[in-house]
Formats: sequence, structure tokens, C-alpha cells
Amino acid sequence: MKRGLAFPEPLQGMMVNPQLEMRRRVDKWNYTASGLPRNVTVQTINLSQIIPRIHTRKTRNQTKNKSYCEQAFSLKLLNFKDQMSTPKDSVEKVRRIADYQFGLGAGKALFPERIRITHSKRTGKVRYVYEGRELLATLKPLDGYLSLTIAGAKRLVEKLSPPRYFVMVSDAAVPFVAKGGNVFAKYVLDADASIRPRDEVVVVDSEFKVIAVGRAVLSGVEMKKFKFGVAVETRSGVLKEKLKNIR
Repeated sequence: MKRGLAFPEPLQGMMVNPQLEMRRRVDKWNYTASGLPRNVTVQTINLSQIIPRIHTRKTRNQTKNKSYCEQAFSLKLLNFKDQMSTPKDSVEKVRRIADYQFGLGAGKALFPERIRITHSKRTGKVRYVYEGRELLATLKPLDGYLSLTIAGAKRLVEKLSPPRYFVMVSDAAVPFVAKGGNVFAKYVLDADASIRPRDEVVVVDSEFKVIAVGRAVLSGVEMKKFKFGVAVETRSGVLKEKLKNIR
């Protein structure tokens, strides 16, 4: 028999709780198999140092679950810090995102001083940005970019000079796009050259009035050159949003 702990049968492949089984066998060895008298004080054994060494399916899952728990705790801690940030920090945060997404100056143009920011109840992160009761933008949780509403798009077009991330369509396509239809490349008159696929864009008519917002499928250069295919996937149109407000 080797020095140290010795057990009557191996623990490999046990189908019972290994921690309870280990405690039972340690107690049995301390008081019966070793032949020690009952009144002898035995040193307490730290089971956490023994259990991870038992290579059973259950203990591997426990170790894996432990790492998941640690990750979840750190995420909760980060979310808590984000939730405890001051309103001023949240305003600065959304402005910086707007500057990165639409160019310098877009943050202050899109979000004035008096805005109201709501946070997600589940994660505590920024979710919606309002001016009064009017929704300006939504912060998408998947990629961290801003999703504009018609009101937000109007502010961006009015305050920025020259306009950025715009797609101008012909008058023939205006009624269709205003109802929420996609923008086809053959109806594009002009587009910002800095637009890349999947960018947030503002659709305007020939007089630079906002008619829709959506996500670019083609780059700005491609929109002007292509004569077929979808150029912008429209998310919301002016007429579609009016119908929502009426309902």
C-alpha cells in the first residue's frame, strides 16, 4: 500500500456523486481500514484538492461549469458597472458611436444636450435614445451600431453639411420606398461615396427630404453604377411610420 490516502476500490467511472462518495470513503479509511482508535484526531482533508483529480465525466462537467460561472460573473460585473454609469457618460458614449459611424460632428448633430437614454433591463446597457417622446435611434446589441429612426435621420440630414451616408432616389421610386419598399439600384440618382455594404443609410428624394432609413447592400459607388439589384434594404419609410403612429 502506498503512503497517503488509499481506498478499497477505484473511483474511476463512478455513477454516483463523487464528492459524497469521497467523503464517505475518507471517513471509512480514517476510522476503520487504518485501524486508528476512535479518539485519535485526524487531520482535515481538503476535498477540493482531491476531487478535480478524479477523471470522471461528472467532475469534468463540474470544472467546465465552474469556468462558465466565472465568465458569467465577470459579465454581470461589467454590466453592473455600465448600468451604474452617469447619464452624462451615456450621452458621451452614444455621441462617440455616432461620430465613428457617420463621421466627426454627427454625435452632436444627432444627439442634443436634452436627450433621454433608456437602458436594457437585462444587461443594463444603452438601448434607446429619445428627444422628448420622439425616438431618435436604437443601439443594436449584436454589433453595437446605431439604428436610426426617421426623426433621427432628419436631424442628421439637417444638421450635417455636407450630408453623409445618404442615397438619393428618383421621384418614380419615392412612393414605393416611403411605404417601406427596398431601394433598387436603377432608381439611385446619387449616393455618398463613403457608403459600404451593411452601413446605416438615409434615403432622400431629389429635394433632400428624408423618405426612409435602411441598410446598404451595395457600396455608394456601386449604387450609382449598377442598373439592377437591391441597393438598400429599407427598414422604415415615412408613410409606414405615419401609419404606425395612427394605429
